[in-house]
Amino acid sequence: MIEAQESTVTEAAAEPKDRYTIRHRPAYRQWEVLDPAGELVCVTVYLVGARSILRHFGKEWDEVRPAAQ
Repeated sequence: MIEAQESTVTEAAAEPKDRYTIRHRPAYRQWEVLDPAGELVCVTVYLVGARSILRHFGKEWDEVRPAAQ
């Protein structure tokens, strides 16, 4: 039983991360959408637009905001 659990955990860790990233560009007041490989997909003015694009593609995403200054 323990061996089965360990193999499941290692298989899950071996899977590539298939989530897109929405990152804030504070110097430009824009949001960029990056694919799982880190390639730029698009730049939007509003966070809602970035979320809408990924929702349209049917993708999962993580949001990254810069630390407060």
